[in-house]
Amino acid sequence: MLITTTFIVNVNADESNAPQDVEVLSGETTLFTLSGTVSAGETGITVDGLTVKLTKPSDDTFERTSTVSGGAYSFSDLESGTYYLSVFSSKLSVPVFKTIELSGNDVLDITLPSAASFAAETVTLKGSNNNDYQYKLDSTNNLAEIISIGAVAQGNTYEIPVTIEYESNVYAVAFIGGGSSAVGNGALIANTAAQLNSGTDEYCVKFGRATIPFVVDVKGPVYLSDNAFYISQMGRPFQLAADVSFEDTVYSIGTYALYGLKGSEEGSITFEKGVGELTTIPNYAFMSSYLASFVIPDSVTAIGAFAFNSTKLTTISIPDSIQTIGDNAFTNCQTLTSMYLGNAAVQTTTFNNCANLATITLGSNSPYEVVTVDGSRVLRDKTTQDVYFTFTASEPVTLFTLSGTVSA
Repeated sequence: MLITTTFIVNVNADESNAPQDVEVLSGETTLFTLSGTVSAGETGITVDGLTVKLTKPSDDTFERTSTVSGGAYSFSDLESGTYYLSVFSSKLSVPVFKTIELSGNDVLDITLPSAASFAAETVTLKGSNNNDYQYKLDSTNNLAEIISIGAVAQGNTYEIPVTIEYESNVYAVAFIGGGSSAVGNGALIANTAAQLNSGTDEYCVKFGRATIPFVVDVKGPVYLSDNAFYISQMGRPFQLAADVSFEDTVYSIGTYALYGLKGSEEGSITFEKGVGELTTIPNYAFMSSYLASFVIPDSVTAIGAFAFNSTKLTTISIPDSIQTIGDNAFTNCQTLTSMYLGNAAVQTTTFNNCANLATITLGSNSPYEVVTVDGSRVLRDKTTQDVYFTFTASEPVTLFTLSGTVSA
């Protein structure tokens, strides 16, 4: 497509009122189309309805489209230049990231990768506060996994970027790596563990003493590995005085991924664009964190054991899609006052020590009922009469308004 733009320059006459030359400038911009087909490859997933994002890094603008039947996608009215094309989805264990130099109408067909191939060695690049960030790179798929942000300090903010450049190649920072639960080599933790061993609690919450949190700001879409922000020493878990903000969608959450983040009490973990189509909330995912709110997507079918244990939730809605909730999933949620339980099956320990939980609303197909037995309100199985929770908080009182008119 060729677009012609005309610019008119107004020129005032001089004192002699002699006619002046008026220059008319015309500019032409040629626009192009990028299209292609996404193929499942060895992933075996359905390729219809996948979100394809095209970003222009020069001005950080982007467009999104969805694949149609057979995986076809198309972008039109594009100027020439450099673009990043990406496909992120909770259905994918590995996203797609491509750099495109567009100078004409182009076709880019994509085969979804089934696995990432990160090199064993790491690369070190400068990040926020001039810190040494460490990454592992997958050169085949142009993906990066961040495994350390170096030495942290109270009150500082550490940004995890959307992309990095290394040896003239651009990589999407798509994974926040974890470590084994024995050593806790998560993305934040490489140096903090050594400081813990020296006895300092500058970066941790110990014995109930909170410190000023540091902040981790995750700029792009990511997958969180097991233990991503988890730290332990010799099997003992610690709780980080850290706030973590996700500015884009989180497409997977691993076991222990956000365990123990005790930064700001009003909410140490924020999801600005929510999470992808997760199928489970894994064991210990948010345990002992100051998570204050979370929207569970309708794609989730199970909540793992201890997933929200000891968090700062005040209310939560369990989608009707969820079938089971694990042991101690909401135990010690002292701020939880109300929830919609949907039709999920729970365990006798699911709500242990939820002293302020006053309202549980049930789905139409729930196996439970809320009834009064021997003077106590309980959540019990309709068939077996087994009790799964005894309310200690008073049921909220509904207040009404009475109004009218007094006539003479």
